[in-house]
Amino acid sequence: MHKRIDAEDNTSDMIKEINSNQMIVAALIPTVTFAAAFQVPGGYNSNDGTATLAKKAAFQVFVVTDAIAWSCSMTAVFLCFIFTLTRNSYIDSNIDEELTIMFFTILILIAIIAMFAAFVAGLEGGFAADHLASVDKFSMKLSFNRNQKISKF
Repeated sequence: MHKRIDAEDNTSDMIKEINSNQMIVAALIPTVTFAAAFQVPGGYNSNDGTATLAKKAAFQVFVVTDAIAWSCSMTAVFLCFIFTLTRNSYIDSNIDEELTIMFFTILILIAIIAMFAAFVAGLEGGFAADHLASVDKFSMKLSFNRNQKISKF
């Protein structure tokens, strides 16, 4: 019986540590995704304030995956917080702690995968916009050079 109490205390300490680590990771993800939502790839159109890449598929993937990452991570933060508050209150509760930790882990993994997908989509959209802008500048430079009169000194 003494060994069982030690095992339960050890499991309880391990669950507290896992929950603490999950809370840190789950809190960092919304910070990044929230900032990315306001600093969109390609920037904003100065005329009407909309995103310059709003009609591009990569930008739309960015917006959706960024929202998924933010939603999953905020849900995990909220549930981890509630779990921490209620964990010691209901000792004889029917809540399976290991299953709850697994659910938090799945939410955080979905958020990480969605954040990575948003990053890739943002790079794809941003590089496409930069590439088009550089092509336009290069073609304008070529047309300007062709129209200049060549004069010798």
